[in-house]
Amino acid sequence: MDKSRPDTRLIQWSIVLLSLVYFSGLFIPLTGDAGKYAAISRNIVESGDWINLQIHHHPYDQKPHLIFWLGALFFQLFGVSAVVFKLPVLLFSVLGFYSTYRLGRLLYDRQTGLLAMLILMSSEIWLLFSNDIHTDILMASATAFGLWQLLTFLKEKKNIQFVLGFTGIGLAVLSKGLIALAVPSLAIGGHLLARKQYRELFHPRWLLGIPILMLFFLPTIIGIYGQLGFEGLRFYFWENNFGRMSGEYKGNNNDLFFYFHTALYILLPWSLWFFLSFYLEGKDLLARKWKDRPNSDFILFSGIALFWLIISVARAKAPHFLLVISPLIAIVTAVWLNRIFSSEEFLRLRKVLTILILILGPGFVVFAGLVAFFLFPSSALFWIIWGLLALISVFVILKTDSILRFVLISVIGISAINFSFNLVLFPGMFSYHSTIPACNTFNKLAGNDDVLHTCNSIHRELFFYCKKPGFYFEDADQLAEIVKQPHTWLYMDEVAYLQLKTKGIEFDEFFVFKHKELTRQSIRFLNPKTREKSLKNMYLVKIRN
Repeated sequence: MDKSRPDTRLIQWSIVLLSLVYFSGLFIPLTGDAGKYAAISRNIVESGDWINLQIHHHPYDQKPHLIFWLGALFFQLFGVSAVVFKLPVLLFSVLGFYSTYRLGRLLYDRQTGLLAMLILMSSEIWLLFSNDIHTDILMASATAFGLWQLLTFLKEKKNIQFVLGFTGIGLAVLSKGLIALAVPSLAIGGHLLARKQYRELFHPRWLLGIPILMLFFLPTIIGIYGQLGFEGLRFYFWENNFGRMSGEYKGNNNDLFFYFHTALYILLPWSLWFFLSFYLEGKDLLARKWKDRPNSDFILFSGIALFWLIISVARAKAPHFLLVISPLIAIVTAVWLNRIFSSEEFLRLRKVLTILILILGPGFVVFAGLVAFFLFPSSALFWIIWGLLALISVFVILKTDSILRFVLISVIGISAINFSFNLVLFPGMFSYHSTIPACNTFNKLAGNDDVLHTCNSIHRELFFYCKKPGFYFEDADQLAEIVKQPHTWLYMDEVAYLQLKTKGIEFDEFFVFKHKELTRQSIRFLNPKTREKSLKNMYLVKIRN
């Protein structure tokens, strides 16, 4: 076996291990954006309206339809549950993994494609956001597919590849909106400009892709115009995109280095190797003055660097914005890892990387054990898995070498961490997230005419888990009107509860839940000794009429 390249069979076993990690995450409940998207999908099934999207009885104009259609379709097929909502997103991710493999194979070779797929599949950004569902997962997968097909078209000139390529970009648009056009345009456009292929860049055939893209814009245009008119369309296409860039609509983050320090953890275990690879890529391109380089290098460099620059100057920032370029990141990392471990030119660097991974890889496994031991109660299942991964790590360190050791120890380490997250950390954190227990209590006790509203508690998952959700509001006048209605339940924070007490409102049912926002974690909460002091009260009541 060529020790400079990873063994295909061991890559396949690594994929099996990672598949188990993804499977373990299916059973984590939904909250945040994921809960909101699931609630909208549920509303589609219950209302039968697949065009006019709504959340808590109000029009929804933030994201296009794909994630909601997939969720609603699977709800109809398999019933409404968090696991069912996650399934189509996970299946769509498989398209992204496979497209990354084919893209790496097209631009370089089969081994590069396989390694890039493994890097993408084992990156923390995909493992994390397969639990905390965001539309960027769908956009990234569709973009990878679209790039693969369009770049194949540039090479082979088959019409079906052109159509499939624009279909992929169209699905990306149907996932996230206008921003989905950025990476394909930058990657392919930058490549053609660098190669001075102006005739290809400005060929009128590209105009034929516009009708295909318009088909994917159409559901959003119809839905938003039907509910909110031209003002809704102006918001969707302008404020929802450029307003996030400027900060006029959302976002006030001026940190130009946000994605550098965010990438250090969100791209684990490959973040350091990506930065090294991208540095070597840029250095090599400049040293050769952009000449005598494979065409693929320009595609990767322009697709990553230019998009990174755009999202860095935007005022609205979030870790999941890196998802759409993560397939390109995986490929450039795979390319340079192969070069480093196959060329004597990089012998010293290879030794340094080997020492680092022999420290970091086992360190990940140890960290996973510490998370499970100190933070929350852990099951025997986790410790069995952890023990097996620890033993496999020792075997890999002692019995393998070169790039094979490097890849395997990275995959084992990140798998151990995410098993600890999915089997210990996240279930423990959710036990203090009171929205779902409150919904379960309401679902058990409420009558057929009872409705659950929420006040000062923007937990959109309530509208997914509650059997009969009402409205969300923050206004005191609205609260005063709601409590006059019969069959009213409220899930609320302490401020709203004290308002009701001051007005002498009485309750037929009264429950207090200890609560901690999952999106606002702290050392104080994670430390079992100080956890209770970090919790606040949330209230579930039935108003007496």
